[in-house]
Amino acid sequence: MRIGGEAGLEKLSRQLFGSSFGEVQFEEILTPDGLLLCGFRSDRADLLELWSKARSLHSETGLWPIISHDGPQTWEWFPEETRRARRAVDHAEAGGAGRTPEGVIAGLVEAVWKGEEGCSGYRTAFGGIDLAELAAKIEEVPTPADPRSEKIRFMAGFMGKPEWLCLIPAENSWELPVLLDAPDTPNWLGSSTHPSLTLADHASVLESWHRRFGAEVFYLGSTELGLTVTRPPTDPLIVAETAIEHWSFCYDLDQIIGDIAKVGKLQVPADHWLFWWD
Repeated sequence: MRIGGEAGLEKLSRQLFGSSFGEVQFEEILTPDGLLLCGFRSDRADLLELWSKARSLHSETGLWPIISHDGPQTWEWFPEETRRARRAVDHAEAGGAGRTPEGVIAGLVEAVWKGEEGCSGYRTAFGGIDLAELAAKIEEVPTPADPRSEKIRFMAGFMGKPEWLCLIPAENSWELPVLLDAPDTPNWLGSSTHPSLTLADHASVLESWHRRFGAEVFYLGSTELGLTVTRPPTDPLIVAETAIEHWSFCYDLDQIIGDIAKVGKLQVPADHWLFWWD
């Protein structure tokens, strides 16, 4: 951390909260890796605005900000044995070309879409899915009369408004799942060659989406992940391919957004992407 101990933290909190600094609760812990995780809690703050401020200071502080419902003192950590397993690569692509970020995504797609027949009706080209067919189905999805951005869905879709802005030393946001043991995805079921989502898988997916679309983590919880996206895809075939990636990464999207065509219409082109596993 490059913010100069307690004095630096107080300076940062004043930069973020201004005159309401005295009303802000502060917590900090050392993570199992020995990193300082600090958090500011305020039920009056606009956390999305605060996140943007803290993100703009990242080059100065070295701290990556996340919004969360959980503060440092209540953060959920895996037992050490579980942490080692969740960080490990436990599928057939281990050590080979499949460990590139794009290779990991391809492995997720193959695991999900070549699994149970109930997953999809698109099974001819890309991992069993025809991109042109899917792009046409995405185009057919009606545009809502009053479309809501993922930002609004984020604020309304969880149980109560989050109150924590947490910060941890990290150069890139795709490192956060490994640093923070989150999100956990116990209900993700792939195939015998890729049976579970590991923390390393999360990091690879997020790295690929960052490089291609400018995606960065802004929300992280025990089973939820939120990304802000500066360059969401617009080409219909890339939108269709990215919808497949979203669905393969998190097929719980059907609980709120809908089927894969609706994911392609409502989430992929948006400036915020949300994922949850429950």
